[in-house]
Amino acid sequence: MSQFNRTYTFTDGTIAYGSQVESEIANIVRVLNSLDAGTTNWGHVAVLHGTDVPLVADCSSGSQHIANFNNNSVIKTSIDSTGLITATGVAFSPTTGGIVGTTTNDNASAGKVGEYIESVITSSTNAVTSAQYGDLTSISLTAGDWDVMLEGRWNQNSSTWTEVFMGIGTTSGNSSTGTSIANSEDWNFTSASIGSVNIGISPFRVSLSGTTTYYLKYLATYSAGTPQARGRISARRVR
Repeated sequence: MSQFNRTYTFTDGTIAYGSQVESEIANIVRVLNSLDAGTTNWGHVAVLHGTDVPLVADCSSGSQHIANFNNNSVIKTSIDSTGLITATGVAFSPTTGGIVGTTTNDNASAGKVGEYIESVITSSTNAVTSAQYGDLTSISLTAGDWDVMLEGRWNQNSSTWTEVFMGIGTTSGNSSTGTSIANSEDWNFTSASIGSVNIGISPFRVSLSGTTTYYLKYLATYSAGTPQARGRISARRVR
């Protein structure tokens, strides 16, 4: 039986498109199949591959090119002596089994895992009318999966107060829509000796199909003075 072998070598850094490789193989098959089987003993030649199975070609410098016949795309990968795998700028660690984090003080781009959004109010801000909800600040989150959190502080500011509240809501103005026991905290007290209250909301998940605004809601019930608040609402894209 005759055997036909052909080796494809890709130099490191060369982009090899799946459509080009597939086309060349198809041409070879066409030529061989056109020969007279009775005189050449070639018979019928076929090259089989699944459309979603990539072609992997070894390259120099520990690199590989993966040409995907399914969408004619190319992914360049490399692996170093420690087992660190890098693919088109994304590194995967053999130690953690996941994506390697940044090693400098930069920010994830919008839409990427790790994107961080925050709004911080550092100056003391008067409460709105007693027993009504207000918006200390807000953030806008695009579609995706987020962890949202809150940190805040109330100061008595010489007022007579009986209640303070902070939470994360989805409606502006005098409304608590979107707040729940999972994303808000309410303090009720009668002691005039309480001069300040700290509030913290642990990260909770929001999964969004479109852009949504989240408000840092605040409320105080008071008289004879006006309590003041400051705080931060923030979110991290987790996937």
